[in-house]
Amino acid sequence: MKMEQIEKKISVLDIDSPNAKIYRWFYCLNDSIMPKGLCPYFWKSIFMWLVIIPYFTLVVPVVIGELVDKNYKNGRYPTLIRIFIAILIYIFLFVLFCLLAPILNIFLHFSQMSLMGYLVPEGYVFWCFGIIVGIYILIKYVIDSVKERIRQNKYNKLKRNEFGDPIVKESKPNLLFEFIKAQYEKRCPRIEWKDNRETLNSDNDEE
Repeated sequence: MKMEQIEKKISVLDIDSPNAKIYRWFYCLNDSIMPKGLCPYFWKSIFMWLVIIPYFTLVVPVVIGELVDKNYKNGRYPTLIRIFIAILIYIFLFVLFCLLAPILNIFLHFSQMSLMGYLVPEGYVFWCFGIIVGIYILIKYVIDSVKERIRQNKYNKLKRNEFGDPIVKESKPNLLFEFIKAQYEKRCPRIEWKDNRETLNSDNDEE
């Protein structure tokens, strides 16, 4: 009796059945992590068949990539990641067509009621935006290059010690700056006088 009850609790399904194969593809699962319970597998299969057509239509570019890739295995692109990648591909294609529309319109003269004619104004917007961004990047690159060259020239002109390290002169403290700094920090620091003449005299004595 107990053996019959145990056998009734087990449902044997073919892992290579069409439903199982599509299930693994849809949910990006390997054979080793297929559901162990019949109920969750059944209801998730029902959900899969309800949305499979719009889902497949949306992710067609990703599916083509999966078919071309000989090393593709289930589990690489989860269900939502496929949708995200497909949306990025569609955005890229839209921008590409918008950029091509003004150029092709010069030679083909698209009708304003056609799809390419509709994309011509958007293409001009993308071209203007791209040119502005390109000019900004170019100007920023030139400014950064000039600043780096000036900094490098200043560094090369610095006096160096016997070890080749640059000798950097310490900036002299300023009374006004030190007072403003002290007022900002709400303190009245003690003065420590530094006599540069002693340093000069010591250098002269060594010579």
